[in-house]
Formats: sequence, C-alpha cells, structure tokens
Amino acid sequence: MEQEQNLTTEVTMDDINNGIADENGVIYSKDGKRLLSFGNNISETYTIKEGTIVICDNAFKRSTNLQKIKIPESIKKIGYSAFKECYELQKINLPNSITMIGDWCFSCCEKIQIETIPNSVMTIGDGVFFSCESLKNITIPTSVNNIGNSAFAECKSLKKISITGAIKFIGDCAFTDCKSLQQMVITDSVVSIGRNPFEGCKKIELISKSYRFVVKNGLLLDQENIVISCIDHKSSRIIIPDTVTVIANNAFAKCKTMKQITIPNSVTRIEDCAFCDCGNLLTISIPNSVTYLGADVFAECSKLK
Repeated sequence: MEQEQNLTTEVTMDDINNGIADENGVIYSKDGKRLLSFGNNISETYTIKEGTIVICDNAFKRSTNLQKIKIPESIKKIGYSAFKECYELQKINLPNSITMIGDWCFSCCEKIQIETIPNSVMTIGDGVFFSCESLKNITIPTSVNNIGNSAFAECKSLKKISITGAIKFIGDCAFTDCKSLQQMVITDSVVSIGRNPFEGCKKIELISKSYRFVVKNGLLLDQENIVISCIDHKSSRIIIPDTVTVIANNAFAKCKTMKQITIPNSVTRIEDCAFCDCGNLLTISIPNSVTYLGADVFAECSKLK
C-alpha cells in the first residue's frame, strides 16, 4: 500500500522511452502501474488496463478523439491536467478508489458530464473543473474539505452544487462566471472563503448557515467584517453595512448594473480592483475614514464622475 501511495504522477522522457505501448499507442510503465501518455491510435472509447494505479500528469491532454473513457477500480491518482482540453470527452467514471485528482485535471472539457465525486477524494484542487460548460449538477462528498481556486469557474451550465458539512476552505474565484448557478449553501464547517468567489454568478441565492459568514444587503461578509463579494448583481444601488471595515480585492468587480454605492465611515481600506469594470457606476463618495486605496480600484469604470 505504501508503495502505491509513493507512485508519482510526474513523467520524464526516460519514462516514455522505457515505457510499453498497447495496441492503441497508449504508453504504460513497464510494471503497468502508471499510464504515462496517450497514443496517436487512440479511438473514441478507451478502457484503461486493470491494475493501473496512476494516470500521470498530462496523460490524455488535448486528446481530440477521446469521447468516453473507462477507469478501473485500481486507479488511485489522476495527475495534473490529465484530461485537460479533451474537448470531445463526454463520459468518464470516477471509481471510489480515487484519492487524488490533480489541479486542472478536467479543465476545458466542454462536454463532460460528472455528477458525483468519489467519497475517497479529500481535495478538489485548483481549476479541476474549470470551463466544464456542460456540467449541470454535481455532488461533493463528505470526504472533501477544500475547494481550490477557480475549481468550478466558468461552468456556465452548473445550476446546483450540493456541498456537505465537511468543506473548510473555498478558494479564490471558485465559482466565477457560473452564470446558471441558482443556489448554494455555506455550511458551518466553512472557515475561509477566498476573494471574489461568485463574480458573474448573476442568478445565485447564497444561503449562509455559518456564523463566520453573513449575507447583508446582498453582500458576502466574513467574520472580520470584510466585504468578500457582491451577490446581488441585479441591484443598481448598493449600500454597504456600517460594520464593514475593508472592501476586498475584486469585491465588486464586473457589477455591471450598479450605478450608485454608499460607503460608510467604518471603511478604512479599499483593496485592489475593488470596483474594476463596473461600467455603469456613476457616482461614489469615499469617506475620510479611508486611509488606503489599492491599485486599479476604479479601472474601466468609464461612466464614473
């Protein structure tokens, strides 16, 4: 078991040169435990050999023919960008043997359909499902405690995501531009939410059950009274609660409908790009309490007076 855990997803040229190709040109390590790279003869449907433990980094990256792949129960690790930009990939099974899914693993797989993540996976890394435009519903199991940066960003068809009470961390831009996302619950387990996680989620209704995060006036605030993001993208006028001390990076970025915003005297810092690309913002009053303005706070606010 320990030897299996130590099998790396990284691939060298020596690995490729010493590997063994099957009838489809897919290259495996000599011991058959690691799938190294796909071949030129791979068809629309491919079944990974039983006994394979690791699908290596970039193994099927940009495999233009691949539409369906069957993964055996022996697989424990799927490497970095393993299926990235497999634009025709539609069907893939993720068995409960899998403990690791590498960063950007399925990014830009525009047609892929995955409804359930194995309950053996602990982390959904950076960009794992980035721009998987056909994902509609997905359930995250109790084993997962971390959702990485941009993990579901630009999943434009994603309507519902079920998150269990085990999630502790939600990364930067985790759900950016999920334009169809309608509802998401932040449970008591969440202790940290990254910057601008819901930018462009125009339909979302956010429900927070945690004392660490509150939704006030259409804004997501953390326990330190920092505005993390604007949830209410439909409002033309936004009033920031007088408990707020900091407006975070990109907090209001791309709030296209906002025309007017009121900043209370409690605010002392406005971070980088806080109001970037608010194309209809007409007026804003910065109180004397503000001692710091970050870079590009009002970049691309073309109508601001």
